Amino acid sequence: MNLSLLPLRSSHLLLGAIALLHLLGGCASPDDAGQADDLLPPEDALRVVVSIDRPVYPQGDSLVVSVRLSNAATEPARLAFSTSQRFDFVILDMAREEVLRWSEDQLFLQVTGEELLMPDEPPLSWSERIPAPLEPGRYLLRGEVPAAGATLSAELPFEVVSGA
Repeated sequence: MNLSLLPLRSSHLLLGAIALLHLLGGCASPDDAGQADDLLPPEDALRVVVSIDRPVYPQGDSLVVSVRLSNAATEPARLAFSTSQRFDFVILDMAREEVLRWSEDQLFLQVTGEELLMPDEPPLSWSERIPAPLEPGRYLLRGEVPAAGATLSAELPFEVVSGA
């Protein structure tokens, strides 16, 4: 039988479209319902640590900063993200006003994603070099993990002094 001679009916097109959506993952089975919630981390299970290469910087210098995320629970934890961004660094003055945000001039893919943190695995870690504030004074570095639903963060003080 020559299939090219069969008339196309709207029901054939509809069934083909449904099959294609299912193949591409557009349809979830009832067994998948709630699976994302199965691995949500318990309260206080995720640990965020921010670090800096030294506590005092001359004006015009750069900070080498990092943020680490680990799972302190006994079960896996899954974090969802609304973009490809997994971390951010923010410098705050002592009045807690934002002075610099690393992500401000970055571009991120507009795709959802997730990270699965196992309890016994090394932490996820991200590092960057960011400019120190221009004005001498005391500041806070905040490392952030912008997960969907809750931004996890930790802070660390540092100081900028007049350059010599």
